[in-house]
Amino acid sequence: ATLDVVRYSQSQFDATIRELKTLLHDPREARHVPRVLADAGIRFIVIEHTKGSKIDGACFWIDSSAPVVAVSLRYDRLDNFWYTLFHELGHIRSEDGLSKHPTLDVDLYAKYTGNRPDHEKKADEFAVETLVPQSELNDFIERVSPIYSTRQVVGFALIHKVHPSIVIGQLQYRGELQYSQLRPLLVKVRDIVPSSALT
Repeated sequence: ATLDVVRYSQSQFDATIRELKTLLHDPREARHVPRVLADAGIRFIVIEHTKGSKIDGACFWIDSSAPVVAVSLRYDRLDNFWYTLFHELGHIRSEDGLSKHPTLDVDLYAKYTGNRPDHEKKADEFAVETLVPQSELNDFIERVSPIYSTRQVVGFALIHKVHPSIVIGQLQYRGELQYSQLRPLLVKVRDIVPSSALT
């Protein structure tokens, strides 16, 4: 599928993020991402993941008014899709790669112990904060940890208008949940997004 893409304007960025956030509660809504981004002047492509590759996403610019975001769907999970997308949009927001090389994100979900470049940390922070306000997540963890029930996670997700898998992904990354916990709440995305995206 291809969509007409308008000229990108940084002034429209925050409104685009607000519109994308209205899609976070239902996995099927992810199919609207290509249109929302095209209406904001951002080209969106899905790159088929190749075995052995750890590429999760990329951000580059055709010119100063034509940014491109790519995701690989290396992990077929809704939480990974939204995190990768917002991470790449964080790069667009900071205009990373505009005057230099494209930003290629490899193994985004690894636990980093060493120094991570500032522009990557900034994109990480933008992604997690946009998905779930971190002060609210910290409060939830303080109240509920170490035993997270389905009811508690679903309730917290409902309050923040996101799918429970997004909350689970952040709790897993923080080490609050094992990867085997609450698996019935995790949702696949590979059959939803590519159907409406340039792949």
